[in-house]
Amino acid sequence: MKPLGMERSFCDFVRPLKDENHAALYAVVAGELTKVRDYHDNAFVLNGGGAMKSTLKDLKKYIAMYLNDGTGLNGTSIAKPETITAMTTKRQMDSYVTDYGYGLDIKELNGLQVTGHGGSLPGVSSHLLWCREKGLGVIVLCNTEDVPVSGVAEAALSMGMGFKAERILHHYENKPWDAKTLKAACGVYASDEGTKVELFMGEDGEVLLKNGDKTSSVTMIEPGHGMIAGEYGDTFIQMIADERRGIFGMRYGSRILPRSKA
Repeated sequence: MKPLGMERSFCDFVRPLKDENHAALYAVVAGELTKVRDYHDNAFVLNGGGAMKSTLKDLKKYIAMYLNDGTGLNGTSIAKPETITAMTTKRQMDSYVTDYGYGLDIKELNGLQVTGHGGSLPGVSSHLLWCREKGLGVIVLCNTEDVPVSGVAEAALSMGMGFKAERILHHYENKPWDAKTLKAACGVYASDEGTKVELFMGEDGEVLLKNGDKTSSVTMIEPGHGMIAGEYGDTFIQMIADERRGIFGMRYGSRILPRSKA
């Protein structure tokens, strides 16, 4: 970070509170928007899984490094152009519409390849997105959880590239899973970060997924894959299985959730 001149980016837990220009973080607790302390409430996952604090100014320098083939705005070379290309090359599927490079999501937006990374924890929603071909990037930071910041980033980047800021809707035909797979998939899946979902069948046979207080319908799009339609973006699920354990996990969006024993 220092070579890029990112002076206000760090992984300290308490340091942000000592900065006069810091944002308070909020999460919905018992239905109420409540101020939270991520360094205290989520310290067990915050090192490699979300400890980084930064600013729009610093993250602009970070994205510029990718857009400039590994060279920062200050002229410092951080990586070779071929390294940036390797990082932003599709390596494996991340979701039904997104692939994964080296720590980065890769997808198409208006016919152009875009790269980025985002996430959400109690008190935080963030998304970075850029297009090397157009030399443009977007940063969205929000001080509360479960905000559709990826949709905001895609709309802003679309506008910057000369397209309309509108959501591109995809139609997915419902292709029900076989009864054996569906029965094996139903259950609770949870991560140490606090994400907990339950896949189950409603009284009328509809496949549903519960996340917190919200229950949503699941469209089966192919064996082991499903989609939950959202107002600003769709969430995809994929069952993870092997011959020995059967279904032992779920890919929920960009997270992998182990099957809960409870």
